[in-house]
Amino acid sequence: MKKSILFLLTISTLIIFNSCGKDYDYRDKWVGKYEYEHWHKSYLHGTGTLSVNKYGQDSILITIGNSVLVNSQVHKNGDIEPCKFDWDYRMSGCFKNRNYLELTYYWSVDPRSIYFYKCKKIKE
Repeated sequence: MKKSILFLLTISTLIIFNSCGKDYDYRDKWVGKYEYEHWHKSYLHGTGTLSVNKYGQDSILITIGNSVLVNSQVHKNGDIEPCKFDWDYRMSGCFKNRNYLELTYYWSVDPRSIYFYKCKKIKE
């Protein structure tokens, strides 16, 4: 019994000391590769992979191949600031949790032309 208590105290102490002093960046939980489905209304336009990386102070960079899809600020709750990309397209989105990302974009001339990226994180 004494050995069990000593073991638990030792493990607890190690966990506490290892967690102290580390700078946690909330974006770390979303960084990685994702499989995506690209949708327009109920039509699947394609599938593939994209990457999410930290960028600057509190922004993320989402890329597909060599193309930057989003370079925008992400809030601690996972909401991505709306941004303009590729001529007159507007994009926004959010991380649903550690494993899911949804992006929405539309052409500013025709806001009814809504497209979606539904993304699931690839386990490494």
